[in-house]
Amino acid sequence: MRIFLKALLLTILLYGGCKSEDNKNGIKLTVLIDYAYHQKVYLQRVPFNEEKKLLLDSAVVQTGRDTLIFYIPEGNQQRLYNITIDSSDINLPVIADSKDIVLHYNFSTKRYWYKNSPASQSLKNFNDTQIVFAKKMRVLKQRIDSLGARNLPKKLLIDRMNTMNTIFFERYKGFADTVKSPAVFLAVYDLIDFGNNMYALDQFINAAGIRFPNDTTIQKLRSSVISFINAFENRLKIGDSIPELVLPDALGTAFSTRALKGKFFFLDIWSTFCQQCIVDNETTRKVKQQFADRNFEVVSIAIDDQKEQWYHMIQRNNYNWTQLIDQKMWQGAAFKTLRFDSIPYNILVSPKGKVLAKAIPVDSVMSVIAKFVK
Repeated sequence: MRIFLKALLLTILLYGGCKSEDNKNGIKLTVLIDYAYHQKVYLQRVPFNEEKKLLLDSAVVQTGRDTLIFYIPEGNQQRLYNITIDSSDINLPVIADSKDIVLHYNFSTKRYWYKNSPASQSLKNFNDTQIVFAKKMRVLKQRIDSLGARNLPKKLLIDRMNTMNTIFFERYKGFADTVKSPAVFLAVYDLIDFGNNMYALDQFINAAGIRFPNDTTIQKLRSSVISFINAFENRLKIGDSIPELVLPDALGTAFSTRALKGKFFFLDIWSTFCQQCIVDNETTRKVKQQFADRNFEVVSIAIDDQKEQWYHMIQRNNYNWTQLIDQKMWQGAAFKTLRFDSIPYNILVSPKGKVLAKAIPVDSVMSVIAKFVK
């Protein structure tokens, strides 16, 4: 669930760009940076839904202690921005909650703090506590591994680890439930895991909609999540007809499932960021080979916003059957039409377009298909 909620919130596309100097009447962001000699610093707006990841401005640090001035356009209050630095994985969140924000960052120690931005500082404080918690979990994991290597009992420590893991993610939900800034809410929302508990997700997102009635981003997220819940709760059943689905193939040509009418077909739903999907693709390859001489087709649908990575993967692995992609992921036509609840996922369809089987375990795929496809 965490994977596709995250995907639901942020669809990262190509860079767009403008110079923040053009917005000097906007929100002033002063970045005081120490010991980042000759590093390039970027100010980016974090995208939501189908927005582009917007590069607002960049600057090069000249000395051991520099002051960089950026401007965030008016009308972007309570949006989430990032300060990133070349040759570093540092990602400093900035929330535009005042007219004159100061961010102080020490490139050597990796420490940073804010002035005049309560929302940014509250997010940092929470993240700091999560980092401390995560370090405790890593220490516990090392103890478990050590006991395992010596064949010593470790059940109590494993139970403790599972409890800590649950608490770790529950803390995101608790924090999001209390914040006053919609940007802070969005910054942690994608890390909340509801599993298959759609009732809890529904309660949570509706409460957020009530708490932030005037924030258009939260309201759009609420609408998207409610659509997701409705599709999730009205999944296709055995015997249901598959509605027509049109998606682009690897060459960008529109492919319609209507072209499969009169044939059995196996829909394999996957993503490049899903390791189990990539493993299962080898079973899909065997399915294609085993039933190649029958009235049968295989179609893979990638739920993926990384089109170039997807294209290279299908070429590199020689996935030589029909490959489609839905870059809108959990807001796209594939999910709304097929209403699957996770990935990897599969659906076996009859020549009349009826669902014969779905969510077939990978070790049963061949035998289940063989029952129908003679």
